[in-house]
Amino acid sequence: MGIADKRVKFFSDFVWSIAGLVLMNAAAQLLVYPYWNRVLGSEAYGNIVYLLGIMNIMAISVGSGVNYARMRRSAAEETKNRPYLLLMAAGTLLSILILFTLNGLDLLHLNGTEFLLFCLLTAATMWRYYADVEYRLHVNYKGYFLYYVIIGIGYLLGIWLFRRSGLWPLALLPGELAGLLFVLWRGSIFKIDAEQESAAASLSPILRLALVLIGSNVLSHLIFNGDRIILRLFAGSTAVSVYYIASLLGKTMTFVSTPLNGVLVGYLARYEGKLTRKLMNQVTGLTAAASVLATALCTAASLVILPFLYPNDIEEVRHFLLLANAAQVFYFVGNVLTASVLLRFTHARNQMIVNVVHGVLFVALCIPLTGRYGINGFCWGLLAVNVLRLLLCIGLGYRDIKE
Repeated sequence: MGIADKRVKFFSDFVWSIAGLVLMNAAAQLLVYPYWNRVLGSEAYGNIVYLLGIMNIMAISVGSGVNYARMRRSAAEETKNRPYLLLMAAGTLLSILILFTLNGLDLLHLNGTEFLLFCLLTAATMWRYYADVEYRLHVNYKGYFLYYVIIGIGYLLGIWLFRRSGLWPLALLPGELAGLLFVLWRGSIFKIDAEQESAAASLSPILRLALVLIGSNVLSHLIFNGDRIILRLFAGSTAVSVYYIASLLGKTMTFVSTPLNGVLVGYLARYEGKLTRKLMNQVTGLTAAASVLATALCTAASLVILPFLYPNDIEEVRHFLLLANAAQVFYFVGNVLTASVLLRFTHARNQMIVNVVHGVLFVALCIPLTGRYGINGFCWGLLAVNVLRLLLCIGLGYRDIKE
């Protein structure tokens, strides 16, 4: 395949992956979330967003961490299912134990039925984030598209179940389960062949890599979802709702980093070249241009879209649109660099370095600024933290070229 054909194939795969995730997120962000807000009100909606933040910290960290660990190993050898399924099972059990602990400390504010459904939703979401490795391993992005379309259709069914029952977790649960059932039916990553697995590599190196990536993801998603936790603690549930709406378009772009990273990692796993200064210069230039353009687009789109989705909140939200979207865009760009370029070309510990520094900066800047200046202080603090994170990613790339 020539260079031109490879570029066309890459672009085609990227479009398929983006299209699937956009459709899924459109069902969630444009239908499910506004419907929660409209039916339950801003305060209850803010509490749901806070709970989903807790869920995402665990579900995405474990699911994506094991997913990326498998993709990293696939660059060097054929991967088997059993070690990764064992890691997923252990991560699921630990997450459920954490939820029971938080509920026992009265930090979730859920009744018995809602809590059990929330546990099931967390587990299903975790496995859903791992399951798309089926399509990354085989570079099958049409299948990736169909996978996320099925999840989006499940969300539409979930809206009806929420209307009938009043149980908010049911709005998302059918979509997560539908995606898993589709992979179980059509895919291979949940199948175990005893003869093949007996020849599998030791679990130890896989476990070490997965723990590094899961730990890195935990730090990253603590910060990405930390806005909900900090704002709820220092400003209340309504502040969570206001900031979430203001940053909606920027956060949606961050969700796009998942398929983009998937395509990049899938191709980079098969790329035998090295990271060069010329390539890093191109990455840096593209990063700067994309950050400015994406911030402008997200802010402009927010002024058009949000009045239709959240008409009762738009006046309060309008003041924070530029800062909130800029912070999320810089987080998105840093995610792409960390989860694709740094993961493929440098040591996996660089992800941990980036996220530890990011976490320290987040705590040092965002908490005191939020306590003193409210949402406005949080927006400025988060923007500064995410810009510094991006600069650190670029610096680590250049450092590894010298080494």
